[in-house]
Amino acid sequence: MKANKIGKILSITSFENPLIKKTNFLSKKKFRDIHNQFFAEGDFFLNVAIKGKWKIHYVLFDIAKETTLKNNRNLQKLLNTGTKITFVTREIIKKITKKDNPQDFLFVVERKKFKLPKKNIKKQLSIILENLRDPGNLGTIFRTMDYYGIKNCFLVDNCVDPYSKEVIRSSMGSLFNIQFLAISKKSLIKWIVNNQINLVGTSLTAKKSHLNYKWELPTAIVFGNEKVGLSDFFHTKCKSSVKIMNRGSSQSLNVSVASGIIIQELIRKFPNY
Repeated sequence: MKANKIGKILSITSFENPLIKKTNFLSKKKFRDIHNQFFAEGDFFLNVAIKGKWKIHYVLFDIAKETTLKNNRNLQKLLNTGTKITFVTREIIKKITKKDNPQDFLFVVERKKFKLPKKNIKKQLSIILENLRDPGNLGTIFRTMDYYGIKNCFLVDNCVDPYSKEVIRSSMGSLFNIQFLAISKKSLIKWIVNNQINLVGTSLTAKKSHLNYKWELPTAIVFGNEKVGLSDFFHTKCKSSVKIMNRGSSQSLNVSVASGIIIQELIRKFPNY
């Protein structure tokens, strides 16, 4: 490993380098938890992360694309604030990202610690996800929330890790724009009761249509596991349950699609929430 003329940029060619090994380990949740870090790749995601004021620890940049670095405004901004950029071989980036055609660089980010909201509770619309296991579904829900300006998402029980690369990719960077909090059922219900939030569940057995339900803010909507739906716990805690009425032969919708349909209806009813 050697420093180049800029001083903040190094180059690495070995898979055995400690920085490369550590970054590669961030593919696993265990090590993301240990280091409180995760990685994403490419300028699009970096731009969103910078705008969202996430802390970037370092960048691994394809040495074959070295000449493009000076024209990248985001990377130059990081260099000017002291962030280390390290040149690596394309094979290293391929190995870490597990992609045959990766972006020119990846960057390592510090995870944020979000807290339960305390301001403007009466006007809030929140999303609760219980035991969601598919990273594509979680990322898509994040993307939908971001599109409609919904900021708060609560992850209950054994949800997929929101910092996995699959969630980040499917969210199209929206992960950097919303606030998501892994929380116990007990703590969440306490917050809901204390703030007089309307807790509404979604269920295939519900009798009420989401179109006819009398929605009131503040509201938190619960979406359950892709296969088994909501737990009995939430069925007993929810003020009411709604469903999207079907007209065809299919009996259910993908959870990310269902969340988008219901969120759209709420935004229609509360355009200035």
